[in-house]
Amino acid sequence: FDGTNLYEHSDPREGYHQDWNTLIYNYGRREVSNFLVGNALYWIERFGIDALRVDAVASMIYRDYSRKEGEWIPNEFGGRENLEAIEFLRNTNRILGEQVSGAVTMAEESTDFPGVSRPQDMGGLGFWYKWNLGWMHDTLDYMKLDPV
Repeated sequence: FDGTNLYEHSDPREGYHQDWNTLIYNYGRREVSNFLVGNALYWIERFGIDALRVDAVASMIYRDYSRKEGEWIPNEFGGRENLEAIEFLRNTNRILGEQVSGAVTMAEESTDFPGVSRPQDMGGLGFWYKWNLGWMHDTLDYMKLDPV
């Protein structure tokens, strides 16, 4: 409790989300991954939750999400993908599938990231479903229209 960053990155280019004024988990740390997976299992097993929706997946899997040049750090291969977050999502979906039969996961993912709902053994993230943001926003906009 000396102020050391335990769950997030110490560098704000990796550990701070400017859109929401929140910290970003360091998915590469085993204790962070275990904490988050443990919470998912707790909600499912203890309270009977049968599905989890993971919000803002694009902000997790892209290091440059909503950032300008120089405001983010490339991955070890020079790319923009957050390899640790991608592995975390794959691993979480795998564990939930193995330990909680019938649990469903949905990704609220707004980009064209390949394989969001593809099984992990085929290179995907392993979500059951991908939330269709375009349809949702179009439907909500339509519902706001005057019916006349």
